[in-house]
Amino acid sequence: MFGNLHRCALACLLTAKAVLAQDSVDELRSRLRDPNPAVKSAALTELATLGPAADGLVPEIATLLNHSDLSLRHEALLALGQLGPGAAEALPAIVTLLESPEPLLQYQALVTLREIGAPAARFRPAVEKLLESPDRTLAVEAAATTVALAEKAPEKAVATLLQALSDGRPGVRSTAVHWLAASRAELMPQLIELLKSSSTATRISVAELLGELGSTAAPAVESLAALAGETQPSLQAAVARSLGAIGERPDLAGPALEKLADSELPTVRCQALLAIGRFGRRAADRVSLLQSKLKDAEPAVRMAAAEALASIGPAAAPAAPSLAEALKDAEGAVTIRAAEALGQIGEPAVAILVKTLDDPQYGGLALQTLEGMGSVARSALPRLIELLKQNDKLPARELCLAIAAIGGNSRSVGPVLREIASDPNSTARAAAIYALGRLGDSGALKVITNAIEDDDQRVQLAAAWALVQFDPNNEDYVAIAVPRLIRALSQPEAPIRLEAARTLGQLGRKAAAAQPALVERLASDEIRAVRVASAMALAELGEAAVNAVPTLSELIASRDPMTRRAAMFTLGRIGPPAATAAPKLKDLAQSGPVADRALAGWALLQVRGDAVDVQTALPVVLEAIARERPEVVVQLVRVAGRVGRAKPEVRQVIEKLKASDDPALRAAAWSASDQWER
Repeated sequence: MFGNLHRCALACLLTAKAVLAQDSVDELRSRLRDPNPAVKSAALTELATLGPAADGLVPEIATLLNHSDLSLRHEALLALGQLGPGAAEALPAIVTLLESPEPLLQYQALVTLREIGAPAARFRPAVEKLLESPDRTLAVEAAATTVALAEKAPEKAVATLLQALSDGRPGVRSTAVHWLAASRAELMPQLIELLKSSSTATRISVAELLGELGSTAAPAVESLAALAGETQPSLQAAVARSLGAIGERPDLAGPALEKLADSELPTVRCQALLAIGRFGRRAADRVSLLQSKLKDAEPAVRMAAAEALASIGPAAAPAAPSLAEALKDAEGAVTIRAAEALGQIGEPAVAILVKTLDDPQYGGLALQTLEGMGSVARSALPRLIELLKQNDKLPARELCLAIAAIGGNSRSVGPVLREIASDPNSTARAAAIYALGRLGDSGALKVITNAIEDDDQRVQLAAAWALVQFDPNNEDYVAIAVPRLIRALSQPEAPIRLEAARTLGQLGRKAAAAQPALVERLASDEIRAVRVASAMALAELGEAAVNAVPTLSELIASRDPMTRRAAMFTLGRIGPPAATAAPKLKDLAQSGPVADRALAGWALLQVRGDAVDVQTALPVVLEAIARERPEVVVQLVRVAGRVGRAKPEVRQVIEKLKASDDPALRAAAWSASDQWER
């Protein structure tokens, strides 16, 4: 009965949202038809608040492209660009403005075509005509749009962008840099030649472009490093940034960056030090240089040196004493960066941080750093227990949280944590219970169960969470915890809602009763992290989260990337019961933001893997396998192996992954291959 009530409530909520959205659309449609241009303009600025519902207004917006008011036509183009692929219906009207006598409209029409994306590709010939424009700004914008709409960047567009690197206007050069990087064209010979230009501005633009190209620009490192002896500060800084971004050939880049690190100008020194840090442990032979820069007269340089040492990590251990001194820097930002560096150095820095705990000014920062180090800081535990017993130097709550993060033997720390957890006057009770749960102190079970009905919601949530940590398979613990975690989802404090959603996700299908509350958080919570955690908890429910599909289908059109991706992932985990979302996932796989396409393709194949879907999504998934993180690739391999068993390109990719250095990738590839043989 209660399940039916939840479903009815959810249906009513979704219906109400749909009615409100339609009311807004109808009201804006009326204002777009108002004879007063100011009313039309105000309506256009409000379109972004409607999300996908605004797609129904595209015909009305398109008519404004013929309005006599220039600013209104421009605003209509801006609005259509905001709608992205949803504005495809207006493409013919947008393309006519490419021949407008008004350069402003031509320029914005090009930008809008890029924002609409794949549906605009069929109009590329009209865009390419503007490559011949005598207006360099317009020609460069046309080249950028051509690159954006083409699978392979045409030579003429690339040539136009290369020429623009020598333009006297920074904005034109910046556009050229960005779209040349996106073009994936073979540019090294031309760029290396352009580094010899007599124009400083050109060489700076080329250096910036090489930096955007990353490791693929390794052949240009020697030519870039040769520019370290130049005297123009802006060029020196660009060279340093680029060498760091490329991150290759430390034998050539290292000496150049060392030279730039001694520049008279602080900005150049900063860029050189940060670039050294980007080489990570490969820059270990320059730790002494960075150590010396911790005493630079300029705070920004000292901060950059500490940040670089943090990037080098454990190999920067010889600098730990100097970083400990930097904790007392008069500049707060340097202090924070020094603490981060000590945290990244790890175990060799623990003793230094333990000594700093007694410093009345920097003890709190040292404690936070030890907490962030986790189990690496285990040797600090005895001192933390002493401080917790003394209860007069550092806040008990922060000490409990640090102990929880570091972990250790509950026999040594459990008694003092239980004492705090049982003290009704302690402000650290929730943190102590949390720590007891993290440590798995079974002797604290009575203390924790007593706290389940506490008046303090934070203590209640910590107790429910701790029970789950003790034994997530214990049905009694789960039965106690889930209702309280559900109540916690409606608490006004965002951290409580967030932790409740995460804990419900940890319980997976055992938390099925939380589905309606999680859907509500997903649909309406004002905090993005809570929405994302709710989506991930629903993902752990799998097919049981089918009632969340309508809300998730709306959220995959969200303009917030994190929310959008969490919704796609959850739909994929729900699988075939989420098939109603397939059309939207297909659109995203084909023409959504580049960073979303692989996830959309994966989700599409999870919810509905028919022949057409496979043809759409599989190439996107295979392309992503070459560049995604290993944990993502494992998921992509699984779905590619399942739907593409008969395709040679899939077999080729998976055979190659069988020899991967990553054991998880090897296992996924062999698993897919084994399935084919059954």
